[in-house]
Formats: sequence, structure tokens, C-alpha cells
Amino acid sequence: TMSENGRSSYQNCLDRRIYPVLGDMKMPEITPAQISALLLDIQAQGKAHATVIKTYTILHTLFKMAYLGDMIDRNPMEMPQEAEARIWERPKPRKDEVKASEPAAYTAEEVKRLLATLKDEPLKWQALIRLLIDTGIRRGECCALKWQNVNFKTGEIRIAGNLCYTAAKG
Repeated sequence: TMSENGRSSYQNCLDRRIYPVLGDMKMPEITPAQISALLLDIQAQGKAHATVIKTYTILHTLFKMAYLGDMIDRNPMEMPQEAEARIWERPKPRKDEVKASEPAAYTAEEVKRLLATLKDEPLKWQALIRLLIDTGIRRGECCALKWQNVNFKTGEIRIAGNLCYTAAKG
């Protein structure tokens, strides 16, 4: 049920972060302390909070599926009644990691400069950049557009898909 991009992202996280630390162990042998150490190490490396949360989510899902499928007799990511909650909680952002209050966007002056530079480019690039600027659609949404999504009579464009790059499929 997961998109190709989602699968690729999860596999990348498994290959780069989880397998190097926990990959040689059997699931029943993995302890909450080892999971906690892995997540804290990722935070200590200065990785974005989203990276820590993705790793946590993947591990949580894998252990939950293994537990529900009777492959393991305990889920190291579920808190027993007598345990301290802090080990099994979803990781919190570092204090020094401040989220931007507004998404980054071009200023009016930057857009003017971009459009002035664009005048010397082929028409297809002018159309693409102007469409992105004027509509605010994402790159993948723009790349997935088909002529059937464009209504020249009403001046409307219907966003009906999204293209994503993955290492496996390009």
C-alpha cells in the first residue's frame, strides 16, 4: 500500500541507519536500550528530527508487525506496565533544532531576477518556471502533468499525479 518513493525512503533508512546497528541481531534479542541508543546516536549526529522520527516509525512498525504475527513474544517498543515511559516515547526534537515559522519562498525581487534571466532561455523552460512560480505546484506534480489535465477554455490545471525519483526506478 506504500508508494514507490515511500518504499525507497524506508529501505534507505533501513540500509543506512538500522541494519548497520541492529542488522546482525535477531528481533527477539533486540532490547529497548539498544533501540534508544540508536535513536539517540542519530540525534547526536545532528540529523534532522524527521530522520529520527522516520527511524523510530520504521522500527515501531516492524516490531509491531512481528509481535502481531507471533514472530516475537514481546515488542521492545511497547512499554510494559512497570517500565519508565521515557524509553518508549516518540523522540522529541533537540532544543537547538528550531523549526522555521514560515516555509522558504522567493521574494518579489528574486522572482523578478529569475524572470529576467529566463528571457534568454528556450520557451519550454520559460513555460515550466512560470508555471511553477504562478501556481506554486511542486516539481513532481508539474512533471506528472498531462495535456488532459490542462483546460485551456477555463484556464484550469488539474493536479492528478506526482512523479518521484527513486534509485531503483529513476
